[in-house]
Amino acid sequence: MPDWASLSRFEIRHVTLPLQRYRALDVPSQVLGHSVSGEAMLPLFASLYWCLDQHKCFCGIWLVPLSEMANGVVKWLTRRGRPAWVDERVVMHQWSSEFSFPSSHSQLAAAVMTWLVLSSAHAEAATSTPALPSAAYALLVAASRVHVGLHFPSDVAVGLLWGALSAAAYAHIGRELDPRGVPHGNYMGMLGVLAGLAVGGAFKHLFPLHYPGSGASAFVRAVVGNGGCAAAPRRSPLRHAQDASSTRPAGGLLALFEGIGAATPRQPLRLYAALRFLKYWLVPVYILLLAPYAFVRLGL
Repeated sequence: MPDWASLSRFEIRHVTLPLQRYRALDVPSQVLGHSVSGEAMLPLFASLYWCLDQHKCFCGIWLVPLSEMANGVVKWLTRRGRPAWVDERVVMHQWSSEFSFPSSHSQLAAAVMTWLVLSSAHAEAATSTPALPSAAYALLVAASRVHVGLHFPSDVAVGLLWGALSAAAYAHIGRELDPRGVPHGNYMGMLGVLAGLAVGGAFKHLFPLHYPGSGASAFVRAVVGNGGCAAAPRRSPLRHAQDASSTRPAGGLLALFEGIGAATPRQPLRLYAALRFLKYWLVPVYILLLAPYAFVRLGL
């Protein structure tokens, strides 16, 4: 296990504490951190599949659970404390009980942005993601993690490099890593994503989804699917009937995700792990199967 003490003190003295003096960056840094959370990634990949680029969603979403599991394993092995655990002068604007090295937010931001850029060259890609704004976003996320006191500069540097390299390798060889040794608890959700992707990928051909014909219809589809009224219609003699009598409201992707999360108890552990697996399993199944079925029935 590495001895982090001297490097941590150096980084806190020369980078973290000077950066935290800029209080105007507090709110933007927290917003950038939340932009890489599950609540932000869900609408991103869902809208990609429903409205913009099915290839980038279906192939790229695998990076999220694989990155999270790999990052968790390295955190457990290195056991580097958070900056505020080392120096009480460091202010933690957000709370975390996990270890610090490497930064999962930086890793995931770099991985997703690198994938979106490189996968633009694929024959099935329907959109082109510019490289410079994507790189700038990943760097801003990394800097924000240092400012909020959750990571050392070396944490985010390694996270950025690891995320970019892993996504580049994934884009070129198109193979999945082997997520062995995952325990019960938080990372059961990542296994749920993988299982849900397997189910959704196996049956997504049953619900072929065409891209919206206009920006307005794309906006309606994204809003309805993510948080609005992803309806489950009754059978209607009209193939494209959209009247209110033919549908019943449902909560949408975010309501489904957060609703199961709110009902998940911490104990017993087996129930907690099972419900987390179900919650994350439903995400790709909803994106690839349930919502496309509703969109087709609603004519969206």
